[in-house]
Amino acid sequence: MSCDGIEKWKLDTGGPIFSSPCLLPADCVVIGTHAKALYCLRQQSGEICWKVPTEAAVFASPCCGTTVLVLLVCDITGLDCVIAVSIDGTVLCLDMQHGDMIKKYCLPGEVFSSPVMLADGRVIVGCRDNYLYCLN
Repeated sequence: MSCDGIEKWKLDTGGPIFSSPCLLPADCVVIGTHAKALYCLRQQSGEICWKVPTEAAVFASPCCGTTVLVLLVCDITGLDCVIAVSIDGTVLCLDMQHGDMIKKYCLPGEVFSSPVMLADGRVIVGCRDNYLYCLN
C-alpha cells in the first residue's frame, strides 16, 4: 500500500498470512503462509522472486542475516540467508537470493515463535517443548 492508502499490488497465497514480512536488502520481502510456503516478493511490484514449499504451516516471521560462523552444523560462513520455521518444528536455512535450501534442522516440538539471528550467525528460536534453542 502506498503512503496515500492506494493498493499497489496483492498476491493470493492460497492461505492466511500470520507472519510479518522480513525485509531483505535487495528491495524484497519474505513471508510465510498457512498454505505451507515461503514467498520472496519484490516490494514495489509484488513479483515473486522465489517460492519454497514447507512441510507445515508457517506462523512465525522469518529473519535474515549474514552468517559469520558455522550455522546449523554446516559451514556457510559469509552467506546471506533467510531463516524460517514451520509449526512442525522444522527450521530452514535458505539462500537469500534464490531460496535454495542450505540446511534443515528439526526441533522436537511445534514452533510458533519467530527465529532471531545474532550478529555472530547463531540462530535462537523457542519451541513448544519448553526449551529455547541456540543453533550454531
